[in-house]
Amino acid sequence: MREIVYEKAGLRDSTHAGGELINSGRFAFLLMMGADVMLYVGLLGGYFVLRGGSLSWPPPGSPALDPALMLWTCPLILLASLSIGFSVRSHHKNTLKFLRLSLAATLIFIACFVAITTTEWSNLLKNGLDIMTVFGGIYLIITGIFLLHILGAAISVIGMIRRVSRWRTYTRSANSIPHLAMFLYMQTAIWICLYALIYAS
Repeated sequence: MREIVYEKAGLRDSTHAGGELINSGRFAFLLMMGADVMLYVGLLGGYFVLRGGSLSWPPPGSPALDPALMLWTCPLILLASLSIGFSVRSHHKNTLKFLRLSLAATLIFIACFVAITTTEWSNLLKNGLDIMTVFGGIYLIITGIFLLHILGAAISVIGMIRRVSRWRTYTRSANSIPHLAMFLYMQTAIWICLYALIYAS
């Protein structure tokens, strides 16, 4: 019977340098991303079901959404993704000054996104959006959960800026910036879909 050899730490051969095969931090992060995608799939499935069961959408008497205002959120989140991409590039090139600038730009774009979204929320609630209705409830749940994700990203960026501001030399071992970039890329794609579904259809 042929012997089964299991991969283990420190094993070196012609195809493997001996490092870990799967980074545990990256694996946990990817699991979290997958769970996040499934969350949005469930929310959007519920949205389609509720919208499909309604004779008119939004229902009569609901305050009007403001697509023109919310359209600004699309380039803002795209710019946030672009600037965090520059942060990853600086992360690899070990250019601390540009890393700090790109992280600060990411935070500014995210802050503008949050400001516009909360302005839309405020206007809708002032105009009588009822969170107990089907339309009001599903709208606030979907956009609210997305907003929580973006606020979490903003908090992460603030923490990164604080850490980077104290660095004099840079270590390439940190995965937090590439992970945040992947997170923002995914949120950008999700938001473009949400805008098209909620505001443009």
